Order: sequence, then C-alpha cells, then structure tokens
Amino acid sequence: HGYWMASVLREIAPEVEIYALCTYASDETSRVNAMVRAIEWAIEHDLDVLTYSAARFSEENRSKLDRAVERAIEHGIVTTFIHYPHPRNLLPTWMGGPSGDDERTADVNVLHYDYSVVFTQRYAEWLESGTKSSYRPFLSLSSTSPVTAGFVAMLRSVAPTMNPEECKRVLVETSRPMDFEGHRSRRVVDIAAALLSVTRGLDPRFEFLESVLGKRWTGRYVPTEPDEQFDHVIEWKPILGGAAIRCTKRVAELDFEMETIYYTEPESNSIAFVSLTNRGQTSRGTVRSEDGGFVLLGSDPRREFRYTFKVRPDGVLEDRFYLQDDGGWSQGHLIEYTW
Repeated sequence: HGYWMASVLREIAPEVEIYALCTYASDETSRVNAMVRAIEWAIEHDLDVLTYSAARFSEENRSKLDRAVERAIEHGIVTTFIHYPHPRNLLPTWMGGPSGDDERTADVNVLHYDYSVVFTQRYAEWLESGTKSSYRPFLSLSSTSPVTAGFVAMLRSVAPTMNPEECKRVLVETSRPMDFEGHRSRRVVDIAAALLSVTRGLDPRFEFLESVLGKRWTGRYVPTEPDEQFDHVIEWKPILGGAAIRCTKRVAELDFEMETIYYTEPESNSIAFVSLTNRGQTSRGTVRSEDGGFVLLGSDPRREFRYTFKVRPDGVLEDRFYLQDDGGWSQGHLIEYTW
C-alpha cells in the first residue's frame, strides 16, 4: 500500500523528496504513538506535507494525535489525512460519493487512482486467485491523500511561503463541481486554476475582481419560470500575464455564448470592456468597483445597460441586469450563482 501511495505522489509531483515514516502497527494505539513520533521528526526536519491513508481513529487516540498535528500545522506543515476531521487538516475524498467514514464534509474531491487499469489480463487473474489484498494496488480513496499532497507540493514550488491555511484556501476556492459516475462532487481540485491564482501577477487595478476570479459559477434566474430553468455558467480568468481579464458565459440549452475582455485604458487609467456573443451582438463600456462588488456600464447599438456583480456573505454571486429608460434604470433580471 505504501509503495503505491509513494508512486502516486511521485506521478503528481515528480521532483518531491519522499520519506516513508513507517508508522504502521497492528493496534491503533501503537500506530498513533508512532505517528506522533513521526510528526515530531517531520517538524524537526522541516518537511512540507504529511500524508495518511488508513482507517479513522477512535476519539481517545484522536485527541493525542490532534495535539501533534496542531504543532505540525503551526510549524507550516500541511496534512492531507483521509478520515481525519480536524478542522485544520486538508481533508480529501474521492469522487465516488460519500465514503461513510468522515465526520465532516471533505475540503476537496480528487479523482482517485486505480492502478488496475495498467495491468495485463494475466496479472489481473493472478490477483484474483487469492493473493493477499494488501498487495493489491487498488488504492481508491487512499490515493486522494498523496494526490492532494502532490498538489500542495506544486503550489509551494511556485509560492514557497504559503502556509497550510493558504494552501487549503487556494485549492478550495479554485475547485469546481463535477459529475462522476452518477455522483455530484462539489469541490474537484483544478490544480491549473490553483497555480494560476498564485502566479498570475494580476494588475493591481483588477484586485476588486478577486472574489470571482478562478471559479466556475453556475446559476439560474430568480425567480425561475418553468420555461427558464437553464444553467448559466460564467467564469473570470486573468489573461496576458494578468494584464487583462477574460469573462466567458455560456447557456448550453440556448446555444448562447458570450466573451468579454476587461482591459485598462492607458489614457484615462480606467478599466474598459468589450463584449461579443455568438449571435453577432457587440457592446462596450467601463468597469468599476462599487459597494463591495463591481459594475459594468455599457451600451450596444440599441440601448444602454448596467450589470452589477456582488458576492454575498453566504458565498452566492448576484448578477443584476438593468436597462436605461426614460425613468432611469429598470431591472431586467437577477441571476444567483454558486461555485
């Protein structure tokens, strides 16, 4: 099991140094005592990440382990222990639905490894002939710990000063929902988006967009009429090394796509936008920060309009659209998004 764990970690982050701390024991108390000693060794030797993939612990042994884990996290070590609900642990799980063995919702979902897909039929038959299961490299949920550890290693390779809380926050905030084998996973790691979020060198004038960047937002009209139950998907991502922002919006059921570029106007030092749709519509205008969110003021050949975007305290993104008329601004729609 440990060999395949190490193999997964090496595949995700090939340049990592891997230390096998040999904490396995047949009874839980001995195993936890060994883990505490291993954690102290990891602190002494300035390791970056600790993984654990085995059964959950009893409450009595949990308290002993908690104290050691707290010391490790205070020292800057990220833990990616499965079945370990400590609030500061970066808790991973698979994409196969609830494991039934976790006390709290996992922080991230990971596509679990199963090395059986690379085996020859002959070897697969040999495994089925009665070989001890401990030799079978069918990691499933166990693989999520080294995969997540590999993601942390990748983050720290480009941002070495990130602390455990920052590593968790970035992986969670840049994750996205995904359906897999009939199950909905809410926080599937998008490591490319995570790395981009810590390396993008964003132009400071775009900092008011931080709350929406790097996330895939999905929403519907509020209220939703029976004939308007369509998913609106919108994303903002830095482009050109952080010198501009691309916003893409799609409504698949309506075959609608829109792409908007936010950019800076050198003369006025303001932020402008240009927007195009797959229906031949074009609009232009300005973008500015307002009331904890941001506003697009623009026009097309037919009208003047206003979009306001704001993330509420509950994490929901509100998208309000207004049209200019003789009496001022009248609201056209409200869409509420989650990510």
